Amino acid sequence: MKLVPEKKYINIGFVIALLILVSVNIVIYINIRFHFEDEVIITKSLSIIQSSEALYSNIIEAETNRRGYLITGNDEFMKEYYPSMNSIDSSFSDLNSKITDPDEKKILDTLQQLIFNRKDLLEESVEIQDKRSKDYQSQIEYTQRGKIYVDKIKSGIQRIQEKEKAILSARLLEAETSSRYTITNLIIGNVLAFSLLIAAFFLLNRSLNKRRDAELSLEENRNWLATTLESIGDAVIVTSKIGEILFINKAAEQLTEWKSEEANGLVIDHVFNIYNEDTGEKSPDPVKAVVESGKIVSLEDHTILITKNRQKIPIDDSAAPIINAEGELIGVVMVFRNISERRRAENEILSNQKFIKRIADSLPSVLYIYDLKGPRITYINYKIAELLGYDPNEAVNQGQSFLEKYIHPDDLKKLRNNITRYKEAADNEIITYEYRILNASEKYLWFRSHEVVFSRNETGEATEILGSAFDITVRKMLEQELQKYSGHLEELVDKRTSELKAANIKLKQEIFERARAEGNIIDAEEKFRSLVENALVGIYILQDEMYAYVNPKYEEIFGYKKGEMFGVNAWDVVSPEHRSLVMENIRKRLDNEVKSIQYTFKALKKDGTLIDVEVKGSKMLYNGKLAVIGTLQDITERLRVEQELRNSRQKLLLHVERTPLGVVEWDMNFSVSQWNHSAERIFGWKKEEIIGKHASEILPEETRHHVREVWLSLLNKTGGERSTNENITKFGKRISCEWYNTPLINENNEVIGVASLVEDVTERLKAEEILKTQREFLRTVIDTDPNFVFAKDWEGRFTLVNKAVAENYGTTAEDLIGKSDADFNTSISEVEHFLSDDREVISTGKAKFIPEEMVTDTKTGESKWYQTIKVPLKGTDGSIQVLGVAADITARKLAEEITKRSLNEKELLLKEIHHRVKNNLQIIISLLKLQSKFVYDTRDLEIFNKSRSRVETMSLIHEKLYKSKDISKIDIGSYLRDLVSHLLKAYNISTAKIEFVINAENILMTIDTAIPCGLIVNELINNILKHAFPDGYIGKIELNLRRSDENVILEVIDNGVGIPSGFDPDKSDTLGMQLIDTLVRQLDGVIEIDRSTGTKFSIEFRELKYKERI
Repeated sequence: MKLVPEKKYINIGFVIALLILVSVNIVIYINIRFHFEDEVIITKSLSIIQSSEALYSNIIEAETNRRGYLITGNDEFMKEYYPSMNSIDSSFSDLNSKITDPDEKKILDTLQQLIFNRKDLLEESVEIQDKRSKDYQSQIEYTQRGKIYVDKIKSGIQRIQEKEKAILSARLLEAETSSRYTITNLIIGNVLAFSLLIAAFFLLNRSLNKRRDAELSLEENRNWLATTLESIGDAVIVTSKIGEILFINKAAEQLTEWKSEEANGLVIDHVFNIYNEDTGEKSPDPVKAVVESGKIVSLEDHTILITKNRQKIPIDDSAAPIINAEGELIGVVMVFRNISERRRAENEILSNQKFIKRIADSLPSVLYIYDLKGPRITYINYKIAELLGYDPNEAVNQGQSFLEKYIHPDDLKKLRNNITRYKEAADNEIITYEYRILNASEKYLWFRSHEVVFSRNETGEATEILGSAFDITVRKMLEQELQKYSGHLEELVDKRTSELKAANIKLKQEIFERARAEGNIIDAEEKFRSLVENALVGIYILQDEMYAYVNPKYEEIFGYKKGEMFGVNAWDVVSPEHRSLVMENIRKRLDNEVKSIQYTFKALKKDGTLIDVEVKGSKMLYNGKLAVIGTLQDITERLRVEQELRNSRQKLLLHVERTPLGVVEWDMNFSVSQWNHSAERIFGWKKEEIIGKHASEILPEETRHHVREVWLSLLNKTGGERSTNENITKFGKRISCEWYNTPLINENNEVIGVASLVEDVTERLKAEEILKTQREFLRTVIDTDPNFVFAKDWEGRFTLVNKAVAENYGTTAEDLIGKSDADFNTSISEVEHFLSDDREVISTGKAKFIPEEMVTDTKTGESKWYQTIKVPLKGTDGSIQVLGVAADITARKLAEEITKRSLNEKELLLKEIHHRVKNNLQIIISLLKLQSKFVYDTRDLEIFNKSRSRVETMSLIHEKLYKSKDISKIDIGSYLRDLVSHLLKAYNISTAKIEFVINAENILMTIDTAIPCGLIVNELINNILKHAFPDGYIGKIELNLRRSDENVILEVIDNGVGIPSGFDPDKSDTLGMQLIDTLVRQLDGVIEIDRSTGTKFSIEFRELKYKERI
């Protein structure tokens, strides 16, 4: 079945979740921007409706005041009439400034003419009333014509309002739809993203569990090897290095006829009594030979074993040293067998070895991807840091040199040889190999890899390989030891076979020699004494609680020198808490309750060290008195090893039962022979229910044929190691399971069964299907976006593009991946500019918004304008990339250029208008000046001069405007300084007599505010120069202009004679004061007069907003 790279899906899950979140936020941003645009249009429509209502209201108000004046003749109506007429112009200008629609502009042009005609009618009717004309027929005619104009004006305003209300309704509907769409995208996007994150976390957790299972399996190998001694068919005896029996398996019990409980603690010669079949001589002690040489020792040819019942059994035997981690010999293991049963025992050992090896090989650990060009690693997960100590990024950055530097040279050749196999491999073909790799501690570790083709180029040739590897160093060490052991056994078998042929000849010779041996009994006794003295176990004789005899080994165990223990009290070497036990066992032997007894206790060495010892003894007569004779052995190390074995076995059983993977073993009939707790959980069958049943119990009918093919592939050793298929539980529920299958091979390379690991992947497959659907959905969303959506790496290579980008470059999205802008764009400066922006986002980790940039169209060669946003994006390999969205704003830029040119033209036109107005006002000033020469009445001449001064005040405003850079506003401070200077020249007043102080901030005002302000200052300064300083009076005039919050404060101060105490400006009939009052009201301001010292006029007003004139 096809390998499912879990780690790849984990990374893809995270990346897709991130892309969904980014896409959702981009969509939300675009919708919010559209919403803001709708809000601007809605606000504009509401403002147009309000302005049109205000215009119509002002027309009706003027009409009402006009009618009131015509009916009653009361001048109070006219006070309201003129502001209303002025408001009509202001309202129309406001409405005109807000309307941009061409159709509405046409309606507005019609309204302008109607309003103009209506205002003329109003003025004519008012003039008739001012003349006190009683021409009622004319008034009726004016009223009827006025009604027609008002109705037409109302109809036009209603048409504008109806169109704006339609726009308002449409935009409100669009805003509501946009809001719903935004909320829907937000909810769906976040649900999809968080679902992917949960699935990715689940897969990651399962991957970690698999790694723990691999570690447990390695521990299992070691423990199973320990139990092999008990399970194999050969006879095995394990002794200490002094020859004391520590372990005897069942096969040895059957061959020697000594029970384990009888043999343990005895010297090897008591149980393993061997003679040369030909000579009849006792064979050399194999334990002693191993201890002396430190090497594996084999028995002589034609060796026979004399059993407890004096039966003779031909055997072949080998003895090997047991070496601990420090290299010390701690014991001897002897393996001997009845030659007829040898083959069966070897088969069992090899089967166990194969089973252990297959289980270990099927568990993945490190996930990686490498490019066949090199080869070089392009991705590797974080477990390399745990297993080898290397940083994943460092391994990727080193490229090809990583493999050449760290993989063993011999194994690197294998890797290069595999490249040819990869090019010819099918997609679902798994290629496995083992190799050595150097870790951070400069130690070679063994790894096993399972690899499949990950990607192909356009010709179908494999370009990248996906693999999973795990540490098999411990397993390799065990395999090497087992191979040595197995090879040695085979060597011994061959040797023993040849020796057996000579056994018959030696047996006859041994019978002949047996008679002669009887004459050598005395020599044998001497040899026995020598054996006791040189025994590898302690031998003692205890009499009257004193040591009557100990051999050198006994003294060595307790740390005494030779001869020091003779006469030592026996209780000096027994720990206090065990003395009662030792005394009781001695009593039982002396009282004949037992013939011999074997037990353990805590003993004290000469230096006080506490050790565990095992003794076995019986009573005897020594020098005519009862005594206890026995053997003693230091079993401290053996007890520690046994405890470790018990702990390891218990852990193994616990791990097998607690592993989340089901463990199932099948016999050759495809029936269950092993079934763990996880298998019970997955399939619902108890172990006692399923053992012996056929696999069809958990297979639905439609999958049995497929599974049968997998089973045959396993039996034929042609595949089937991994498969995914549908299964059925005890309760009829269908589930999808992933199987890791391993054929069990005997020494003849024959399959004798299958071991399987199984995992319920139903939910995982559902999640993968959902993930696939979501990925396709996201791809569709990106491809349907008309904007450019792309992602690049540090080198500027595309890692993601949508169809809009591909169509712009005249290619496909698949062809763009891995390429850069330089492959399509001939403009080096643009490519470098793109790369600089991309790297800035990647290096800073901050988003960059590019309002506008010019880019050359690769297809047409034309320049286009784009608005781009770029944000950092974390890639699947942990590297930072840049995600960009670019929108074509060429049409908008063209519209802006057209608008800008239009505004420049209008600005030039307005400056020309202000210039012409100023020139026309200068003509009026000149005419007034010329006319004044023919005015001889002083009062009339004063009126002419004041009028000329007022016109000059307005002319100065227009002069300032057409000379200013900003034609909409002027610097009122500069304007007032020029105005005062002009007034001083006009009155021919010397600054020596009258001091002028001007404190004016550089305040910018529109023409609507500047003209009334200038006229007010003109009137006040004229009044001061005329009345405040009589002839010969020296004084001071101070003009202050400043802002106060949103208001402007104008102060005109003089220290002249002051105005009369009874003067009331509201009741003044002079045109100047009336003009000042009217202008202050126009500015919506207030005026205050302070007469305390001279005269101080304080005027506080609000700046008027500029309104276009009709």
